Amino acid sequence: MSPRPEEERMRMEVVNRIENVIKELWPNADVQIFGSFKTGLYLPTSDIDLVVFGKWETLPLWTLEEALRKHNVADENSVKVLDKATVPIIKLTDCFTEVKVDISFNVQNGVKAAQLIKDFIKVRQHCNRARAEYLMI
Repeated sequence: MSPRPEEERMRMEVVNRIENVIKELWPNADVQIFGSFKTGLYLPTSDIDLVVFGKWETLPLWTLEEALRKHNVADENSVKVLDKATVPIIKLTDCFTEVKVDISFNVQNGVKAAQLIKDFIKVRQHCNRARAEYLMI
Protein backbone atom coordinates (compact mmCIF):
# COMPACT_ATOMS: atom_id res chain seq x y z
CA MET A 1 0.00 0.00 0.00
CA SER A 2 1.39 3.39 -1.01
CA PRO A 3 0.26 6.91 -0.21
CA ARG A 4 -2.09 8.46 -2.75
CA PRO A 5 -0.63 11.19 -5.02
CA GLU A 6 -2.94 13.80 -3.49
CA GLU A 7 -1.61 12.96 0.00
CA GLU A 8 1.95 13.48 -1.18
CA ARG A 9 1.00 16.71 -2.96
CA MET A 10 -0.73 18.04 0.17
CA ARG A 11 2.29 17.24 2.31
CA MET A 12 4.63 18.92 -0.17
CA GLU A 13 2.46 22.04 0.04
CA VAL A 14 2.99 22.02 3.83
CA VAL A 15 6.76 21.66 3.31
CA ASN A 16 6.75 24.49 0.75
CA ARG A 17 4.86 26.86 3.07
CA ILE A 18 7.35 26.23 5.86
CA GLU A 19 10.34 26.43 3.52
CA ASN A 20 9.13 29.81 2.21
CA VAL A 21 9.11 31.21 5.76
CA ILE A 22 12.59 29.77 6.43
CA LYS A 23 14.00 31.16 3.16
CA GLU A 24 12.56 34.58 3.94
CA LEU A 25 14.48 34.56 7.23
CA TRP A 26 17.65 32.86 5.97
CA PRO A 27 17.96 32.81 2.16
CA ASN A 28 20.99 30.49 2.26
CA ALA A 29 19.38 27.91 4.55
CA ASP A 30 18.91 24.40 3.21
CA VAL A 31 15.65 22.66 4.17
CA GLN A 32 15.52 18.87 3.83
CA ILE A 33 12.85 16.29 4.47
CA PHE A 34 13.68 13.09 6.33
CA GLY A 35 11.78 10.35 8.15
CA SER A 36 8.81 8.39 6.86
CA PHE A 37 7.66 11.08 4.40
CA LYS A 38 11.07 11.07 2.72
CA THR A 39 11.14 7.27 2.48
CA GLY A 40 7.53 7.02 1.26
CA LEU A 41 6.64 4.78 4.21
CA TYR A 42 4.34 7.27 5.93
CA LEU A 43 0.73 6.81 7.00
CA PRO A 44 -1.99 9.47 6.70
CA THR A 45 -1.47 10.25 10.39
CA SER A 46 2.34 10.47 10.20
CA ASP A 47 4.14 13.71 10.84
CA ILE A 48 6.60 15.44 8.52
CA ASP A 49 10.21 15.68 9.70
CA LEU A 50 12.25 18.63 8.44
CA VAL A 51 15.81 19.70 9.16
CA VAL A 52 17.19 23.16 8.44
CA PHE A 53 20.89 23.49 7.71
CA GLY A 54 22.55 26.87 8.19
CA LYS A 55 25.12 28.84 10.14
CA TRP A 56 23.96 30.25 13.46
CA GLU A 57 25.78 31.03 16.70
CA THR A 58 22.79 29.63 18.58
CA LEU A 59 19.89 27.66 17.15
CA PRO A 60 17.18 30.09 15.98
CA LEU A 61 14.29 28.07 17.39
CA TRP A 62 12.39 31.05 18.78
CA THR A 63 12.96 33.18 15.67
CA LEU A 64 11.45 30.52 13.44
CA GLU A 65 8.63 29.84 15.89
CA GLU A 66 7.65 33.53 15.81
CA ALA A 67 7.85 33.68 11.99
CA LEU A 68 5.69 30.57 11.56
CA ARG A 69 3.01 32.13 13.77
CA LYS A 70 3.27 35.50 11.99
CA HIS A 71 2.80 33.87 8.57
CA ASN A 72 -0.14 31.78 9.86
CA VAL A 73 1.58 28.54 8.88
CA ALA A 74 1.16 26.96 12.28
CA ASP A 75 -2.00 26.64 14.29
CA GLU A 76 -1.51 29.25 17.04
CA ASN A 77 -1.84 26.80 19.95
CA SER A 78 0.13 23.99 18.34
CA VAL A 79 3.61 25.51 18.12
CA LYS A 80 5.98 24.21 20.75
CA VAL A 81 9.70 24.83 21.04
CA LEU A 82 11.49 21.95 22.74
CA ASP A 83 14.78 23.72 23.35
CA LYS A 84 15.90 21.45 26.21
CA ALA A 85 15.56 18.18 24.27
CA THR A 86 18.62 16.19 23.22
CA VAL A 87 17.80 17.31 19.69
CA PRO A 88 16.02 20.68 20.04
CA ILE A 89 13.00 20.91 17.75
CA ILE A 90 9.97 22.96 16.89
CA LYS A 91 6.72 20.97 16.85
CA LEU A 92 3.70 22.39 15.06
CA THR A 93 0.45 21.57 13.34
CA ASP A 94 -0.12 23.08 9.89
CA CYS A 95 -3.10 25.47 9.88
CA PHE A 96 -4.57 24.27 6.59
CA THR A 97 -4.07 20.50 6.69
CA GLU A 98 -3.61 19.73 10.39
CA VAL A 99 -0.51 17.71 9.48
CA LYS A 100 2.00 17.67 12.32
CA VAL A 101 5.57 18.80 11.59
CA ASP A 102 8.83 18.53 13.54
CA ILE A 103 11.66 20.90 12.59
CA SER A 104 15.25 20.43 13.75
CA PHE A 105 18.46 22.29 12.90
CA ASN A 106 21.81 21.05 11.55
CA VAL A 107 21.24 17.36 12.35
CA GLN A 108 22.58 15.11 9.57
CA ASN A 109 21.72 11.63 10.85
CA GLY A 110 17.99 11.72 10.00
CA VAL A 111 18.67 12.65 6.38
CA LYS A 112 21.34 9.94 6.09
CA ALA A 113 19.07 7.31 7.66
CA ALA A 114 16.22 8.16 5.28
CA GLN A 115 18.54 7.76 2.29
CA LEU A 116 19.78 4.41 3.60
CA ILE A 117 16.19 3.17 3.94
CA LYS A 118 15.35 4.36 0.42
CA ASP A 119 18.41 2.47 -0.87
CA PHE A 120 17.30 -0.70 0.97
CA ILE A 121 13.82 -0.38 -0.54
CA LYS A 122 15.31 -0.16 -4.05
CA VAL A 123 17.47 -3.24 -3.45
CA ARG A 124 14.47 -5.14 -2.10
CA GLN A 125 12.35 -4.18 -5.12
CA HIS A 126 15.15 -5.28 -7.46
CA CYS A 127 15.45 -8.63 -5.65
CA ASN A 128 11.68 -9.16 -5.80
CA ARG A 129 11.64 -8.48 -9.57
CA ALA A 130 14.59 -10.83 -10.13
CA ARG A 131 12.92 -13.55 -8.07
CA ALA A 132 9.64 -13.14 -9.98
CA GLU A 133 11.49 -13.39 -13.31
CA TYR A 134 13.33 -16.49 -12.10
CA LEU A 135 10.08 -18.17 -11.05
CA MET A 136 8.56 -17.50 -14.47
CA ILE A 137 11.34 -19.41 -16.25
